[in-house]
Amino acid sequence: AVWDYTAGWFMDQTGLDNSVLTRPLDQKGAKYTIVNHCRWDGLGDIVPSLLFKKSFRNYVLAHFEANDTAAIPVLYRLA
Repeated sequence: AVWDYTAGWFMDQTGLDNSVLTRPLDQKGAKYTIVNHCRWDGLGDIVPSLLFKKSFRNYVLAHFEANDTAAIPVLYRLA
């Protein structure tokens, strides 16, 4: 799976130290095949890597495209 190749990039390049990959028990009719829940403490921990590191485009996005995969980030702030 593409996540096997790209998860390490996020850990190495953004300092991600928590990540939980989940998938529906029944794949039939599931809206998403997997959900990766992870947390950064602030946008400053992730945004610069996504914008300025060429390896994000050349490695992560290239793997996503080759595997017909897309990330759908959901950003939220704890109350």
